[in-house]
Amino acid sequence: MSITISDSKNFVSHICIACGTEFFFLEAFDRSLKECKNSFYCPNGHPQCYTKSKSEEVREMFEKSIERKDEYIQTLYAERNAASARARKAESALKKLQPKGTTK
Repeated sequence: MSITISDSKNFVSHICIACGTEFFFLEAFDRSLKECKNSFYCPNGHPQCYTKSKSEEVREMFEKSIERKDEYIQTLYAERNAASARARKAESALKKLQPKGTTK
C-alpha cells in the first residue's frame, strides 16, 4: 500500500549581496524576518538583513514630529501658566503698595 501526500508551500527567493548565491525561505518565515528585522545568513555564511522601508522611516519621522509638537505645546502651556502666576503676584504686590482709597 502506498500513500501520497501532496503539500504546497510558498517560498521567497533571496540573492546574497556578497556572493550572489540564490536561496529560499518559506514565505511565513520571510515575513517574520521583515517584521522583526532580525539578521539571517546565506548558505555561505554571509550576513543579510532587512532594513526599514521608506514608508516605515517616514512614519517614524512623522510620529517623532508629533511628539516634538506635543512637547512644545506642553512647554508653552507651562510658560503661559507661569507668566499668569507672575502677573497675578505682581498685581497683588502692586495693590499692597497703593495707598488706600486710590484707584488705578
